[in-house]
Amino acid sequence: MLVGAGKIEAVRSALLQTGDQHRLRALRLRKHFGGFWGRSNVECDVTLWTKDRCGWLRRVRDRGPLRVIFGGPHTSLPSLANLRVGDTIFPVWICDGQLRVIARMQIGQLTTLSEYVREHLHMEPARLPVGPIGHEFPEQHPELGHRAPLGCIEQVAIGF
Repeated sequence: MLVGAGKIEAVRSALLQTGDQHRLRALRLRKHFGGFWGRSNVECDVTLWTKDRCGWLRRVRDRGPLRVIFGGPHTSLPSLANLRVGDTIFPVWICDGQLRVIARMQIGQLTTLSEYVREHLHMEPARLPVGPIGHEFPEQHPELGHRAPLGCIEQVAIGF
């Protein structure tokens, strides 16, 4: 799930301890108005990947680079609606009680799932299941790694 400023501060603190100045610079956040996600000027965001997802990526030997992140209507796959081209996304996971940064991706394009499947996977969108995409599709296409759609996807962020 995308997390709020308190969690981003935790990521910043962890990066301070590792001395990763490049990633620290990417964590600049502009002030936003109102509620939890009522912001107008996002520069970066954090998305939480599950232990299962990270384990599967290790099993299929997906070691990057990070090229795509999916967004949807649920907290398990949160919306990318507040992001724009040029923003940076940091996928993170929690391992042994520690927040770990997996990678970073600067958004080069925001698109729909149908357009992504057609233009980047060179498949017809009709080959995807109707509704939420279950684990069957990624298991049938392990060569896609993190680029395989999974879940209730509404938006796709494609990296530079």
